[in-house]
Amino acid sequence: MDRRQLLARLAATAVALALPGFGHAQAFPSKPVRLVVPQAGGTGNDVLARALAEKLSRAWQQPVVVENRPGANGRWRSPMCSASPPTATRCSSPACRT
Repeated sequence: MDRRQLLARLAATAVALALPGFGHAQAFPSKPVRLVVPQAGGTGNDVLARALAEKLSRAWQQPVVVENRPGANGRWRSPMCSASPPTATRCSSPACRT
């Protein structure tokens, strides 16, 4: 390996190590979070989602709202969450996946 190749590799390594310091991601979540549960209120999944929402709200420093949407055996959940407006972040309850 000659001197030119060594310098090129050292420069490429220096640039690769410096690049992560320049990127700044937006803090997640930057807006309120809605946790969608496909069962009625008071069910086991609702209780679990509310306990999770409380802990996530403290950890993320953002409000986490549990939204109960019973019916259609949970099939409405995916289209509703994918078509949600950009005013809030929506999460589907992982315990309720069909």
